[in-house]
Amino acid sequence: MTLARALILKPKVLLFDELLSNLDANLRRNMLDKIRELQQQFNIKSLYVTHDQSEAFAVSDTVLVMNKGKIMQLGEPKQLYRQPASCFIANFMGDANIFPAELTKDTVDIFGYSIPRPKEFDQLKGHYTLGVRPEATALVEKSAENQKCQLMSVAYMGPQYEVTINWHGQTLLFKFNIIQLAPDVGDYYYLHIHPHGMFILPEE
Repeated sequence: MTLARALILKPKVLLFDELLSNLDANLRRNMLDKIRELQQQFNIKSLYVTHDQSEAFAVSDTVLVMNKGKIMQLGEPKQLYRQPASCFIANFMGDANIFPAELTKDTVDIFGYSIPRPKEFDQLKGHYTLGVRPEATALVEKSAENQKCQLMSVAYMGPQYEVTINWHGQTLLFKFNIIQLAPDVGDYYYLHIHPHGMFILPEE
C-alpha cells in the first residue's frame, strides 16, 4: 500500500519506522518533503522513528529523544538543538563543542577569550559549562593571542570544510564555508565565536 493511499484511509496514527534508511541522500530529501506535505495535507498524527537527526527535524513538530529506554528530552526541534537539557542531548542533536566558561556582567570568558554575553544569559553569573555549535564559529587570520589555534585535520565536504583544531589543549570540531579560506593541516588561525551560537548546559 502506498503512503498516499494509506493517508486517504485516515488512520488515527501513522508509524514511520526507519522509513528512509536505505535511500540515497537526494531521494531521502525528496521523500522527507513529500512526507511533510502529506502530513500537513491530511492532518494525521504521526510517529516517526529515526536515528537521523536531520530527518527528525525535517518532519517533526515535537521530538522525543530516548537513550537506553529512558526519555532524555521532549520539545520542539529548535529547543532541543539550541537549549539541550544535557551533554548527551547537545551531542546527539548535532556536533557541539563543550567548554568551561565564566559569565561576568558583560562577557562570556573562555580560556581568556571574552565574548559579549547574549541577552538569554542575563540572569546568569559565575562558572558554567558552555556549548557552542560548529556553525557559530569562524576562523580568522588575525585576532588576540588567546584565540590562536592550530588545525589538526581537514576534510573537504564539498560546500564546506570540516576541521578539527587544537585550542588551549582541547580538540574541537568546526565547519567552514569553502569561500572563507583554504585551510591545511598544521596551519594557525584565530578562533571567533558568535555570541548567539552558545548555550548553557545544566549541572549533571
